Amino acid sequence: MRILLLFSLFVLAVHVSPASAQTPSDIERAYGKPVAVYSVSENIWMTPEYADGQVCMMRLYPKRIGPSLRYINCESRI
Repeated sequence: MRILLLFSLFVLAVHVSPASAQTPSDIERAYGKPVAVYSVSENIWMTPEYADGQVCMMRLYPKRIGPSLRYINCESRI
C-alpha cells in the first residue's frame, strides 16, 4: 500500500506541468489590438477613429447580447 502511494505521488509529480497565464502580447497576437468602444445609449456602441489626434470618423453598432435576446422598444412620446 505504501509503495503504491509513493508510486502515485511520483507519477503525479512527473506529469504535472507548470501552467502559465496569457500575457497581453499573447492576447493581442490572437485577437488583434484593443479598440476603444463607448456605450452611447442603451442599444448602441460607438467606435471612434482618429487622425492627427482628433476624431475623424465614428462608427455606430447595435449592442448584441445574444442571438435570441431582443431589446425592449422604449419610445419617448411628447
